[in-house]
Amino acid sequence: MLSEYYLKTKDPKVLPSIEAVALSIAHGQGSNGAVGHRFEISIREGVYNDPFTIGYTMHASTLPTALGLVLARKCGINLPELDPAIERVVTTLSATAGLGTFHYYVEGLPLANVNEDNGKSGLGALCFAMQDDRTQETRFFSKLSTGATIDRGRGHIICYPGLIWTPLGANVGGEHAAASFFSGIKAEMDLCRHWNGGFEYERHNAEGEAPSMACSYMWMSTAALLTYAAPLRQIEITGRTFSKRPELILNNDEVAEAVLSDRYDAKTRTRAELLRDLVSEMPRLSSKAAIELAARPEEAQALALPLIKYLEKAKPSQIMGICRALGEFKTAEAIPALIELLSHKDKSIRFLAAEALAKVPSGSLRERLPVLLKKVAANERPIYPMDRNDPQQIANLMLCQAMIGTWGMSGAISNNIVGIDRGLLYPALRAWSTHPQAEVRTRVCRQRYADRQCERDESNGCSRNAR
Repeated sequence: MLSEYYLKTKDPKVLPSIEAVALSIAHGQGSNGAVGHRFEISIREGVYNDPFTIGYTMHASTLPTALGLVLARKCGINLPELDPAIERVVTTLSATAGLGTFHYYVEGLPLANVNEDNGKSGLGALCFAMQDDRTQETRFFSKLSTGATIDRGRGHIICYPGLIWTPLGANVGGEHAAASFFSGIKAEMDLCRHWNGGFEYERHNAEGEAPSMACSYMWMSTAALLTYAAPLRQIEITGRTFSKRPELILNNDEVAEAVLSDRYDAKTRTRAELLRDLVSEMPRLSSKAAIELAARPEEAQALALPLIKYLEKAKPSQIMGICRALGEFKTAEAIPALIELLSHKDKSIRFLAAEALAKVPSGSLRERLPVLLKKVAANERPIYPMDRNDPQQIANLMLCQAMIGTWGMSGAISNNIVGIDRGLLYPALRAWSTHPQAEVRTRVCRQRYADRQCERDESNGCSRNAR
């Protein structure tokens, strides 16, 4: 708010406050630019942006603080900490682009089946729109926002952030996108209006009615006025600057696809329509089409081999949809093709191939362990500096789930490394041990505890099963 005030009035009295808040955010970030319920606290005194911090991080606080940093830079704040802080957080946020909206946790997997969750798609569109080199990410989250008239009511405890940020995210995609979004919410906006011109906050969301205490400061008039004022483009978050960039504008087909995804019901679609939806760039269409095809056993059986063969000539968006379908089909015949995709240059394709492999019965993966372990080692990236193209290394996260397992699920080598070539196993374990996500490192620690017992058994000439 202070930044927007300064950019509109040029009042120098607020600059010290803007600078102080920006510095607090830059110092309070974790090493990946994320924050949690509070700023990150290092276990080492005087160290900022430390990987050894207390607590967990959330997108609901990381995205607004990222936007604050970007707006502070537009105000002319010139701190040495500012540009690195923006680069850290924007790089981390980019990991989700192309795969879905942001999870509650920064380390959580992208949400493919929804277009919005508590305003995070809208915030993502705004954050990326204010970066000159993040056009692809901007368009993706703007498109999600355009198709989120239903999902804007999703939220943990409250959905108020969705009411503020989702319309502004759709507005990033241009007038047609904003108008299409508004046409889906205008009746609800009218119903929220008071006789005196104010607006009433709707306390119900995806989790039911929010407690009154949580709604104490949720002024619906703020959300409503920002929505109505967006076409005027008078401030930065409504497009005073980014509206001059024609490359951000969604075309008619993209808007139509976003609108289709908003109230999408896969059960009503024919096979031909589902196949078309499967290769959509909208994760919600693609994911739900894959699930519906798998729910039709005869069609899934007939489609599996043709889809595997088509991978050789498919475009990236088609490959992503096929990976989703093959994962839902759980067909072992797809394993060689999916393993090959683990080397693809696109991080999203690597992730979806690994996700599909994680859904295949773990026994089928056991035969392919040597090549899978090689892929894990080959996909390793240094944590620092963060890899701009793959900051979260999400393909290796899913491969860890496929091979080591996750909560309530066993993997291909869960508690059983007997007979596995240590020359292949150890490089993979090292790659997972230095993974940027704590969940992966935790799984490796548990696996190593079991491995020691297996190695003792192996040296004594008996297998885990015999034991």
